[in-house]
Amino acid sequence: MNYQAMEYFKAAAEEGSFTAGARKLHITQQTLSAGIAHVEEELGCRLFERTTPLTLTNEGKIFQGYAEEFLSKHRIMMKHFREISAGRSGTLHVGVGYTRGRSVMPSLIKDFLEEYPEFQVVLHENATEELIKELKEGEIDLLVARIAGQDPDLNLHPFYREHIVLSASKELLKKVFKDEWSDVVAQAKKGDFTRFQECPFVMSFPEDTTGIIAEYFLKSHNLQPKVRAISDNLETLLAMCVQGTGAAFCPQNLMEVSVPKEARKDLVVFSLPKEASYPIQIATRRQNYSRRAVEAFIRMARG
Repeated sequence: MNYQAMEYFKAAAEEGSFTAGARKLHITQQTLSAGIAHVEEELGCRLFERTTPLTLTNEGKIFQGYAEEFLSKHRIMMKHFREISAGRSGTLHVGVGYTRGRSVMPSLIKDFLEEYPEFQVVLHENATEELIKELKEGEIDLLVARIAGQDPDLNLHPFYREHIVLSASKELLKKVFKDEWSDVVAQAKKGDFTRFQECPFVMSFPEDTTGIIAEYFLKSHNLQPKVRAISDNLETLLAMCVQGTGAAFCPQNLMEVSVPKEARKDLVVFSLPKEASYPIQIATRRQNYSRRAVEAFIRMARG
């Protein structure tokens, strides 16, 4: 049994047929079928029920776990030895959330490429759950994210703390509170947000990190304001906030890079309690070696 046999099995399982699996691998159907039959003979059991589409037997499901682990380790091994042969050149795959990529990646990538000019950085921007899966499977080298709890398959390196703030345009505040708007702002700066019950908001989805913090903040202040818009894109919410559609919760560092300096002069920004901040980490796979480029990236990130 060899690496190729694992690839044959994976393709057939994913595609649901030997024909489609062979097409995916650019081989003949007979070659793939013979390869899988050889594996079944070696193991002494059938891995597939020959139905349409193919289905895995119980033994096939067990083998699938071993095959996925083997192929993941094979990808990691090949990447490691490509780096060894290339020296200080290669590709670094970095996972990051959509909006966090905007706020922290540009300067960090610039610093990394100054030290490793022959490298190429490939950003994988996706939801954290998907990126963790990609990291474990060896598709990315490291992940910048908020990761709750511990994961036995990952090493977590502290990066920075992200702070959520509440922003509202002066135009909106004047429209809602009229001549009292400066007094309302002064009260809120002291922690009294009672009058913000009258202010409309634009919000993240409640399952998002920013949305969870926003919901907690509003409940702790007994606020149930009108929500004019909901989005999972924080930059879109910030744009609506700047235009006066509603007050918005967002990470402070994202606001500072997404909203032009002149436009920020028209915003009132309220700092929130320490509960509105959380750690961002750099996650890597727990393994016996660490790529020099990965180590360098983490070192630069942590200053």
